[in-house]
Amino acid sequence: YLNKVYYGGGAYGIDAASRLFFGHSASQLTLSEAAIIAGLVKAPSNYSPTADAEAAQGRAGVVLQTMVETGAITPAEAAEADPRQPRLGRGALLAPPRPDRHVGRHPLPREEARLLKDDRAAGIGRRHD
Repeated sequence: YLNKVYYGGGAYGIDAASRLFFGHSASQLTLSEAAIIAGLVKAPSNYSPTADAEAAQGRAGVVLQTMVETGAITPAEAAEADPRQPRLGRGALLAPPRPDRHVGRHPLPREEARLLKDDRAAGIGRRHD
């Protein structure tokens, strides 16, 4: 499934997304980069690092927190994997936030917005000190 799903920007599959966003194959992904790509599955246009870096980083944080909760990684590994650190393929920093991106319309389809609100209410994706 993950090698066939759409990740945005014309990329289908993890390797294509890795090459598109980070300029290297999926076998070379860092944990931060992998979290950004994994976050795209939910809504590629909303969490694209080239369109809205802040949303991409926030979603990657949710992915990392979920990985900790399921035992896939340790809290220390999650803390070390800072989604703000990856650079796009040509060495450019992730795109800056676009505050005007959703002016005049709801930023997410209703069901996704409800699920995101539920996640936030449950504390998923929040950084705990």
